[in-house]
Amino acid sequence: MDKSTTVLVIVAVLLLACYLNNESNSKIAQANGSYMKKILRKDMVEGFIEEMKDKIGDKIEEKIEEKIDEKVEEVKEEIEKDDSEKDEKISKEMKKELKESHSSCPHMGGNTNKISCIQYPPMNTGFLLSLCCGKCLSEIQTDLNKGEKERKFKIEQKGDKYYFHGKTGKQLVLKCSPENAKILQKITGNDI
Repeated sequence: MDKSTTVLVIVAVLLLACYLNNESNSKIAQANGSYMKKILRKDMVEGFIEEMKDKIGDKIEEKIEEKIDEKVEEVKEEIEKDDSEKDEKISKEMKKELKESHSSCPHMGGNTNKISCIQYPPMNTGFLLSLCCGKCLSEIQTDLNKGEKERKFKIEQKGDKYYFHGKTGKQLVLKCSPENAKILQKITGNDI
């Protein structure tokens, strides 16, 4: 082979090498560009997800607080409704009779200031009395614990009402319960 053919072959091989190098560099550049886009997208997506998690978390907390507030209001309304329904169960006439009969102590006749629960063994039930002092409560309970023939005090049932008969008068009484005590306190103004 002569020199000029050899030079041409070498130039051709060099040109081919340059062409292949450019092709490889182009493919590498495309792959790098695609990879960079994925990385950027991944970072952007992850950043977006984190941002949304924070926003969603805040919204969830707000919703939970709203729901708690709603439930608290519902419970308050339910309690008020229950209280008003209990008050409605006692007729105006019965409220009037309770207020009048519970203004005077059935044992000593003084003004009442305290609501107490006394146990009445014959009926195996407790009843709420308005009394003027602890001494009256003690004497009444002691008497009610005695035998039937020895007792000075009694409770009698008339229809669906119960009456306590004391030395100086009688009281319309309600059975012992926290609800009835609150109702009686509201009607009489006496302490429980």
